[in-house]
Amino acid sequence: MALPDLDVRSVLNVVEENFQRVGLKAYAIRMIYIGEHAIPKDEMIKHFQATINDVNSTYCEINVNGLLLVYDSYFVHIVEGSEDTLHRHFRFLFEREDKWIEQKRREEEEAALALEEEEGLTVILDEETEPKREFKMFKCLKLLIVYNSLQTLTFDDWRALTARPPALISKLDVNGPMSEHMEQLRICLDKIRRIIALAKADDNVL
Repeated sequence: MALPDLDVRSVLNVVEENFQRVGLKAYAIRMIYIGEHAIPKDEMIKHFQATINDVNSTYCEINVNGLLLVYDSYFVHIVEGSEDTLHRHFRFLFEREDKWIEQKRREEEEAALALEEEEGLTVILDEETEPKREFKMFKCLKLLIVYNSLQTLTFDDWRALTARPPALISKLDVNGPMSEHMEQLRICLDKIRRIIALAKADDNVL
């Protein structure tokens, strides 16, 4: 009795075949994070757009695509890509913030010197009584969820939309039980999922 043919494929062969089947070059992930920003909405969108362009202009197993919702003080960012490209997106974003802060400080110093020269005065500031202005692009960032090993990508491009924040139905209790926090997170993710569906169905939505 003849023995059946053995499967001599390696794990790498199986992984490569799976990637070919779904049309990907690497494992794809979807990340949803939120944050509070301290600059105008249009300027915030430009910074994110530049970061996405910088990432996608280099070699990428999977380009970074997604949807950015920008409110007056907050934003929601849904991004898809490989683990490497999304990490690169964050690195470029934080580097861009550092450069922006340096530029703002330099502009403030130049404006102060120009004012002194114009008035013919030399102003000596006491650091304790006259603290330097603090520049921030982001006040805080929070990661909501990461979806790993995606077989189907939701987005085929990246775009940003401005919107008005929805009304808060009930006030969150920071000291409440974990079950309430998880329920609020579930509601939030469900609303984000519906927003994604609307945005994909109509390019002019929101």
